[in-house]
Amino acid sequence: MFSDAAGGDVMKKKVVQAVAMIAIIVLLLALDCVVHVARNRKASFRNSKILCEQIESVITSHKRKEKGLINSLKNEYIARAQAVSYIIDKYPIVENDTAELLTIANHISVDEINLFDIEGKIYSGTQPEYFGVTLDAGEQIQFFKPILTDKTLSLCQDVTPNTASGKLMMYAMCWNDAGSRIVQVGIELTRLLKELRADSIADILKEITVIDGIEILIAEKDGGKIVGATNGIENVALLSDLRLSADDFADSESQYMRINRFGKSWYCVLDSFDSYIVMALQDRRNANKGLSLTLCITLLYLVFAAVVISFTAYIFAMKTKTAEEAAFTDPMTNLKSRLAYEEAIKAYKDSPLPSALFYIVMDLNGLKHTNDTLGHATGDELIKGAARCIRKALGQNTDIYRVGGDEFAAIVTSEENEIREDIAALKVRTEEWSSTHSLLLSISCGYAEASEADTIGTLCERADQKMYEEKARFYKESGFDRRRRRN
Repeated sequence: MFSDAAGGDVMKKKVVQAVAMIAIIVLLLALDCVVHVARNRKASFRNSKILCEQIESVITSHKRKEKGLINSLKNEYIARAQAVSYIIDKYPIVENDTAELLTIANHISVDEINLFDIEGKIYSGTQPEYFGVTLDAGEQIQFFKPILTDKTLSLCQDVTPNTASGKLMMYAMCWNDAGSRIVQVGIELTRLLKELRADSIADILKEITVIDGIEILIAEKDGGKIVGATNGIENVALLSDLRLSADDFADSESQYMRINRFGKSWYCVLDSFDSYIVMALQDRRNANKGLSLTLCITLLYLVFAAVVISFTAYIFAMKTKTAEEAAFTDPMTNLKSRLAYEEAIKAYKDSPLPSALFYIVMDLNGLKHTNDTLGHATGDELIKGAARCIRKALGQNTDIYRVGGDEFAAIVTSEENEIREDIAALKVRTEEWSSTHSLLLSISCGYAEASEADTIGTLCERADQKMYEEKARFYKESGFDRRRRRN
């Protein structure tokens, strides 16, 4: 019988060990998979980030080219303004003929011609509704105001909403040779863009060597319109089609995420750049090719698991300890908190009081008056100053508690003469602090010895009574009206 029972126990133990071994193997295989996927994801993000940076570099290069072309066009538009000035000087009859001025504008490929007198007011041009507008009319047109005092100037403004109608325009302005009028030509944004003939984002993408398995998408921040995409996602028109919003990528920092779109799961890197959002997406299945590791690293995973568990336990213990310390510490004064005070008082409720035990209660005088007249920041300064003075007077090894907004307490095992000396030292320190900070720091104190009470509650009441007697003397001697300025 005993042999059968022993054999049964051994069998049960072996079954348990086998189940544990299988569980460990499954766990290690799962960990193996997680590590492999994490490594592939990191590599995917790194490659995608490099690709995004490459795209941004190409876009920046094209922007520089575009800027150079704009500067060239500015010089050309000034030349067009000078051409208009020459034509009008040659044929003064067209100066006030709106129809002729429109014909001239059409021939030199500008959208507006405006003529200003020497005072800077429009008196003629292709836009009669602008007649009477001056160079003081708005922020946009004031750009040209320096031309009034320097007739050698010729100015061309960046594309800006004009003062009169808010249209996006680029304006160029110059004096005529006689210095009797100022000629301004204006070019609308659509005409300017046509003359720029800038490369599109779709064309820029053709210059990029895309890593196998990675798709690129470029969207405008304003509105989320897709302006360029590789073949795998070329049918997407808006970020909202991907259930994304341009507002999600306002931060300039790179963002990494995993998304499920187009029937696939992707690793995705998003960069907010200039006026664009650049996205690089890699199919997870492509990134995780060869997901397998040999069983010979099982021992390493055992060590790894032990380290992770130990580390997790350590972090939990440290967080618990930190949380307890935070709960038992007053954040403003670094003294012990109200919670710590209640725990300390609780420890004396069910036991006789030690014969040499003293309870000291301290309360700031006039704190509410300070808060009301000088502000709570000054009141907080008084509280912090009081805490430092109390700590220095009572000693570093004394348990001192902040039990209320302006109330402190200490539980001390000492001699009465030492308590008196400490309270006297506190008065000296508060006076020194007051003279240094030009603020009145005054603390009323009361203390009681264990021999005066049979319970901790009675001891606290005796100390409170003495503290309030001293506080009453303070208000009487200082002239504070406690009915209007309480604590």
